[in-house]
This record gives sequence, C-alpha cells and structure tokens, in this order.
Amino acid sequence: MTETIIICSIFGVFIMASFGFGMNFAVKVMKGEEVKVDIPHPIEAIKEHLERKEVEKEQDKLAVMMENIDNYDGTDLGQKEIPK
Repeated sequence: MTETIIICSIFGVFIMASFGFGMNFAVKVMKGEEVKVDIPHPIEAIKEHLERKEVEKEQDKLAVMMENIDNYDGTDLGQKEIPK
C-alpha cells in the first residue's frame, strides 16, 4: 500500500513539474521570445562521456592507492588490488 502511495506521489511531482515547464514555455511563446532547446551534438556528447569515465577511473585508482597507503602496516594485509 505504501509503495503505491509513494509511486503516485512521485508521478504527481513529475506531472506538476511538467505542467510548470509547459506554462513557462507557453508564456515565452506568447511574449514572442525565442525558445531555444540546447541539444548536444552526439559525437561531442560521447567524447565528453568517455572523458568523464576516464577521469572516474583515474580517481578510483588514486582512491585505492591512498587507501592502501593508509592501511599499510609493513605487510600486505589489508592491501587492495589497484584497478588497471
């Protein structure tokens, strides 16, 4: 029962947000303002996504290295494998 209420509430929020965006769009059109939708170029979006993934991999690698440094006690116990 509570899941149904939560799902209905989430859909309600989405409906209200859609209505608000639609009203904002309609007001701009009625005023004669130019409405511009920024759609990224697919190739540029893929490049940005790949760059972000590469940065995340480097950050994960550095985090494991720092954790290994923190856990070092003279033995290899508690050391994690560094991702490649």
